[in-house]
Amino acid sequence: MLDTRPNGRTMSPRHTQLSRLLLACLLATTTACQTQPAAEPEPAAAATEPTDTLDAELEPAKAALSPAEELAALATAEHDWSEPGVLLTDLVNARLGFHVLQDGPVLDLGDAPAAKYIQGRWRAPWLSAIRISPEEAESARLPELAQRLVAWNEGAGASLRFPVPEDLPQDTDYRLLIKLRPKNNPRVEIRLNEYSTTVEMTPGWQTLDVHIPASAIRFGAENTLSFICAASFFEGSDRVALRFDYLRLVPKARAAFWKEPQPLLDFYEPNARIFQTRRPALALPSPFRLDYYTVIPEQARLRLFAAPAPSTQSPTPLSIDLVTEDGQRHNIYSGELTGDDPWLPIDADLQPYAGQAARISFSVSPSPRGPTLDRPAIYLGEPSIRWFPKELPTVASQDPTQRIIVVAVNALRADRISTAEGLQAAPFLAQLARDGVWLDAVASGAGSIVPTVSLLTGCYPDNHGVFDTQTHIRSSLYTIGEVFEEAGWETALHSGDPFVSMTKGYAQGFDRYRNLFEEQVSTKTDVLVEGVVRLLKKTSTTPRCYYLQTASLRLPHSPSPESLERFYAGIYNGPITIESMLNPATIPMPLAPEDRRYLNALYDADLFEIDAQLATLYAAAAESGDLENTLFVVLGTHGEPLGEDPALGYNNQLSDAELRVPVLLSMPSRLPKGLRPKQSIEFLDLLPTLAELAGVPLPDEGIQGSSLIELVEGRKDDASAPAFSAKSNTHRAVSMGRYHYLLRSGDNDLLFNREASAARDDIRSQNPMAHRALRDALALQLSFAASIDKRVHGSTHAPSQALAPYALQRGW
Repeated sequence: MLDTRPNGRTMSPRHTQLSRLLLACLLATTTACQTQPAAEPEPAAAATEPTDTLDAELEPAKAALSPAEELAALATAEHDWSEPGVLLTDLVNARLGFHVLQDGPVLDLGDAPAAKYIQGRWRAPWLSAIRISPEEAESARLPELAQRLVAWNEGAGASLRFPVPEDLPQDTDYRLLIKLRPKNNPRVEIRLNEYSTTVEMTPGWQTLDVHIPASAIRFGAENTLSFICAASFFEGSDRVALRFDYLRLVPKARAAFWKEPQPLLDFYEPNARIFQTRRPALALPSPFRLDYYTVIPEQARLRLFAAPAPSTQSPTPLSIDLVTEDGQRHNIYSGELTGDDPWLPIDADLQPYAGQAARISFSVSPSPRGPTLDRPAIYLGEPSIRWFPKELPTVASQDPTQRIIVVAVNALRADRISTAEGLQAAPFLAQLARDGVWLDAVASGAGSIVPTVSLLTGCYPDNHGVFDTQTHIRSSLYTIGEVFEEAGWETALHSGDPFVSMTKGYAQGFDRYRNLFEEQVSTKTDVLVEGVVRLLKKTSTTPRCYYLQTASLRLPHSPSPESLERFYAGIYNGPITIESMLNPATIPMPLAPEDRRYLNALYDADLFEIDAQLATLYAAAAESGDLENTLFVVLGTHGEPLGEDPALGYNNQLSDAELRVPVLLSMPSRLPKGLRPKQSIEFLDLLPTLAELAGVPLPDEGIQGSSLIELVEGRKDDASAPAFSAKSNTHRAVSMGRYHYLLRSGDNDLLFNREASAARDDIRSQNPMAHRALRDALALQLSFAASIDKRVHGSTHAPSQALAPYALQRGW
């Protein structure tokens, strides 16, 4: 028998089977996993799924194991964890993103994780959570309510959306158990998807028991649950109808068990102790299951330590599964943990699923002694998703830069940067990408206003609040100009965008300011560049930070005939003209192939001319100072649809074509050459990144972004990190990996594949896990977007220890 555990105690039959699979994996595929030697290891063969017993001696494996078998083998291997990998997501801190199941979904509506379920969170008909006092709980004769967080709805109705996993029983009816207190309403209509029923209520706290036919539930998909009362009433200054604690959707046979007051355990244990080892852990009772929907990063592993809680008196089954979008279930670990087990290391390679949306499930079944309910049965210590690159680049220097030149180009699309050979619209930018770092970014909003303000202030749109050309940047916000000016730098803002002006607060903190539109001179990029070149030629010992923004690439496109000839041969007689591009709504859509080819040629010819001016600026920077120590940045503030979307122009629909832009950084003394991470970045992180590369301190408060220094130096890359965008109070969007999710007021949502040829096709029904993963990410982001500080809290996707207590303190 092969024992892979460090203490050498006897393993369960399932452990034995998995150990044999590990040995087969070692013999057949020469994995890097290390196991303890055995005197006479038994030969093993690959099997599709582990079984509890072996009926016969198995022949040695001669072929590579399947992904599921490799995961099972890796899960029980004794690894050398001296190489910890780069932390992407600490799942203990990310517990707001977990979905709880006990025989079925459990929604704790007063707690911060409920933000995932509230429809259209930023305009939702729900009020912030309220904590029940011991006096109110005693008055209601419900002691379990004391200190519970509960929530009033707002108005006469409220709605929730939540997933129901496909692996729950589908051959039985269900019961919906809802703990609530009505406000002067004798009945409530409850709708689950297309099913509707009316339930009578009594005054005070009660648990409603509502019959739900299985046919009403959408297994493996999103479900919409609505509560509708006849009237709403004042509670203080708010009109409300119902106060909610929690609800359960469970099979009918389990309803009697769960209808009794059952505590909802906080599954966070900051200091779980097994023998002398303490770890932050997820504390799971039995029965209990946590589901985590995510997009699997590149080169990532799932790592954790599993252990039975000290009070566990009999073997407790634990299962960890990864379910991919195609419905395939891959077992990462399955076994029984006994009361005297130490921390069992579990390590699974997620690379076979990189880029896919998936659900990771941690399930605890009751031991022979029955459920634990109010106390942990198993600890999952330090669960995390970590990045394991093949190699990390060496940072040549830690010296801060003394010159920063940032060029923001309105309407610069990400797909126009190419390092391939052949005809290019932006040869200089292609060379800049080869010589420096090429980042993929998602603009904070469509059009130039929202993303420019996020870039200048390091804030999410929900914080800076500038969604239109009429809104002034608040003087309480810091800008790039202020941060660098206060550090003693010479600063300048030169703008060819009529809206990026001093009158609207954009020049706040800059020593020098120029807006070509206000001067009533040409706003072409060459005029903008000429002014900055003159500044560069002036001798100065003061460090400099110059910011330029050009609008020359926006509609209407009017390149010179010579430039256009490079990209379009022949005579065009279609509907795309200067006049029609000034009013894109007059252009018939969808574009005919020749019309689309001509529009793209116009765009490329315009970009070709702008690219030449940027090359001139770069050459001037080289002539006027130390280019090795100059941080040169070119980015797109937003993209531009060229036929992919249903309409041309800047429709503020937050489509991928409007939002996806490049960010190119060059600083030869500090940044790697030719680095192109897979992570999409957010604009609010650029200000902290520039400050760190310059050695300039940031104010303690007022900037929400955090530095991307690990990313631009090649020391971290999270391909599944979300990037958020906003349009006023009507549209919100998030991109994660290949997926782009759009949420509009009224809780109308769409999901797109950014990499598909038909990128505007809604793929929600075919991709329910991606749908839920991105909806979770956006819902949690909307809850804290106006106040989160990524330097302190991390992000809602990869939070620090500070975020969960902060979220709980704020209710939602």
